This record gives sequence, structure tokens and C-alpha cells, in this order.
Amino acid sequence: MLRCMLLRRSTPFSSSRNLLLSPRYRFLSSTNGTGDSDENGQTESSSDPEQAGRSLAKLSKMAQTLRKAIEEQAQFNLQPPELLVTLEKEVDEAYDLLRNALNRAGRPCTIEELGDRINTNIVPIPAEALDFRDLLNADLLRDNIERTLVSLQVFPPVEAMLDGSDKPLGKPDKKAAAKQALQAEKDQKDWNGEDGTAEQVLTELRPVSPEELQKRKKYMENAIKMENVLSGYDTALLEVGRVHKVTKGGTTFSLRALVIIGNRNGTAGYGEGKSDNSQHAIERACRDAKRNLLCVDLYDNRTIAHRVHGKFVKSKVSLWPAPKGTGISANNNFSAVFQLFGLKDVGAKLHGPRSLTNGVKALFNALSKLQTAEKIAQARGLESLMRPPLPPNGVRRRLRAL
Repeated sequence: MLRCMLLRRSTPFSSSRNLLLSPRYRFLSSTNGTGDSDENGQTESSSDPEQAGRSLAKLSKMAQTLRKAIEEQAQFNLQPPELLVTLEKEVDEAYDLLRNALNRAGRPCTIEELGDRINTNIVPIPAEALDFRDLLNADLLRDNIERTLVSLQVFPPVEAMLDGSDKPLGKPDKKAAAKQALQAEKDQKDWNGEDGTAEQVLTELRPVSPEELQKRKKYMENAIKMENVLSGYDTALLEVGRVHKVTKGGTTFSLRALVIIGNRNGTAGYGEGKSDNSQHAIERACRDAKRNLLCVDLYDNRTIAHRVHGKFVKSKVSLWPAPKGTGISANNNFSAVFQLFGLKDVGAKLHGPRSLTNGVKALFNALSKLQTAEKIAQARGLESLMRPPLPPNGVRRRLRAL
């Protein structure tokens, strides 16, 4: 009973029950197991070398899968770099534990080979190479990595999951499993052979050297710097306001910033950020604006193609094109947005509440509805759509009088 209490106290509440019920730790509660303590009160390691080797093999398989998922997320820019740096630290922690255990065991194999020997040719880990605390830490790391893979919508390897686990697979897991099955089928059909002999393309993750890992970490750290995030974009600070939140302990004050970024060539975005100081709030707003970029097709490289309306909550915005040389006919905040988009001849009018944030969001909603003549013609099944020429000024005046 005392051994079970020690195990329960040293384990988080969410996973302690699963560990105690797992077949992996049933031998710990026996009188001949590893739960015995020596004279100094230190807990000894498991007396089953194969069981400890299987636990480390599953941790190695999970860590390799997470590292491959991190590389794919970084390659296609699916997750923010600061999150990937945190996940790399989790993988490094697992690799350090595996490396220390294998060194104490006499280096019977590498970490990558250990992950491939889960069910067959299990690497026995002696008692002096892995104590009880390290074994428990290895299983907790495996559980954390499994939850991380599920959050990234990556299906964890089935052979590395906990024995007797009854965790249900949600919808993201099923989608990831179907995607993994399609990728495996595609890999089976993908062959390369120049001399007539077909060789299957290897899709396994190659081992990463420490130098290459440090290079990747440095690249990720440089990618999250503000000068690299805003490279090629101009910024405009529209508003910095003070906000407060009433809580049970009192009122907390903070600052909120609204920022617009753009490349003056048809691409711009807005972002909001909140923090205790203005500099951090503006930095958060710039990062949020980088994630909310909108691309607009400029007509004649100076204006919009047609009249359009946008709405956000109760704020409504009307946009219309203007002849060449007219300039921007709008308020100062909208003018800053148009300049960052690269629009030179355009008009805008805000109807309803004059909230700056809602007005900017309504403006972006209107700009997102713009369509070019080619897109409209394609939707109507036509080859081209010609815009009729404007009549002379005198004819236009007579038409207005009618």
C-alpha cells in the first residue's frame, strides 16, 4: 500500500490512475518488484530488464514521431515558431533521458534503433542503468508527447501507446489516421529506379546531428524576431487605448493597440494586441496582423474594380472607385489603410457607429468582397468581360439631369 501511495503522489492526478492500472507497473506492487527501498531510502529500479527496455523503446518511437511532425509543421509554416521551439525542448528532454540510460547500459544500440525494437529483439535495460524514478519519468514523457501529437493532429504510433490504454480516438485522430493511411499507400506506389531496378523511396526520419539541431533552433529563434516578422511590410499605429478588467481581487489595467501592416502592393492586414505596456501590446498587434493578411487585386494599379459594401456588427462601409488623379476620399484612419494597400484613387464612407476597430474590420470585410473582371467572367461562363467606357462629362451632366 505504501508503494502505491508513493507512486500516486509522484504522478499527476490525471495519469496516475492509468499508470497504476497499467500492466507495465503491476510488478511494482509485488514484494519482489522494484518498489523496495534501500537503507538510504532511495528507490531501486525494475528487476525486469525487458519491461524497462520496452518502455524506453516506446518513448523513443514517440519522440521520433514528434520530431518528424515538428519538421513538417516548420516546413509548411502550420504552427507559430515559438510553439515549435517549446516542442523541440520536450523532444530534447526525452532524448537526454534515453541517452543517459543507454550510456549507463553500455550503449547496446542507438536511440533510433531502440524505437524499432518495441516488440521484437527488445533491448534489455539492467537495473543499475534505469531506476524507478527515471522509468516513471519516461512514461510521463511518453504520455505528454502522445497528447502533443494529438493536439497537432498527428496520429501517434499504435505500437508505442500504453499497454491496456482505453483512450478514445476523437475526430482529429480519425482524420489523421486516414491521412496517414493514404500517405502510406502513396509511398508504396512511389518508386525510383534509374538503372531499371526499382527501389522504394525511404520515408523514415534520418537521424539529426546536434549541429543541425542547434542550427534549426537558431533559425526558429531568428524567425520570431520583430525585424524578421515585419520584413517587407510598413506599419501604421491607429490606436492605443487603456482598458480595464474588474475581477474579484480588484481592477486590472492594460493597454490595447490596433496596428495595420502592408506592403503597398495589394496586401495588408490588421491586428490587435493587449499587454501591460504599450511596446509589448504593439508587438503582439504586429504579429496578429501578420496572421490576418488580405490580398486585393488592384485595378490599373491604383484603385478598386467596382463599388462594394462591407459590414461588421453595426458598422457599415461603402467603397467606390475614383478617376485617375482624384486621390483618397476618406477619413485619416481609412486613408492610412488604403496607402498600405497601395490604393491611390478610391473613396470610402463609414455609416453607423464610429468605433475605430469595428470600422476597420468592416473595411477589410468590404475589401475581401472585391472581384476582378476575369473572375466575374469565369463565374458567368464568359471568355472576357469588358467594362464600358465612361461617357464625356457633358453627357454625364445631362444624364444626371434626366
